[in-house]
Amino acid sequence: PQAGGFAANRYGMNLGSASVMYASLPYDPFTPFLKGDKDIPIVPLEALPQRLGEGEQRVSFMDTYQTYGLMMHISGALGVNCTYCHNSRSFLTEETTPKHSLALIGIRMARDINTSQLEPMAGLYPEEVLAAHGGEVAKVNCLSCHQGVFKPLYGQSMLKDYKGLN
Repeated sequence: PQAGGFAANRYGMNLGSASVMYASLPYDPFTPFLKGDKDIPIVPLEALPQRLGEGEQRVSFMDTYQTYGLMMHISGALGVNCTYCHNSRSFLTEETTPKHSLALIGIRMARDINTSQLEPMAGLYPEEVLAAHGGEVAKVNCLSCHQGVFKPLYGQSMLKDYKGLN
């Protein structure tokens, strides 16, 4: 049974899900970040911001939860921890590792595959396949290729098998 009133809405959180390494974070970090093109926000700087300055955008706690959900997914999919991409001394600084830039490219690549390759093919899938995924085609995410290792196929080059990519 589900609680009523204020407690009735889980806000997409607090259910154990492999997508976020069983944390109590939003269990669908893929739709906003890997299907849509939502910016990946950072942690809010103050608990209750009073006023926004010119050009500032408010980052809510829910935005932060979604970001952490995506980060937990990436961490599990690559078999690494936060310091693989981030400077743990200060997550809010611009001081990141070179892997951070590669991760951003990977996120953009997954977005592009989902929006330009998979979604246009929705009409080609049988209804039972779409129904299994909530009426949508399956989407790629980090785990699709990485499968728990920091380099897909442990860095094995596939160029020799696909001559057209050389």
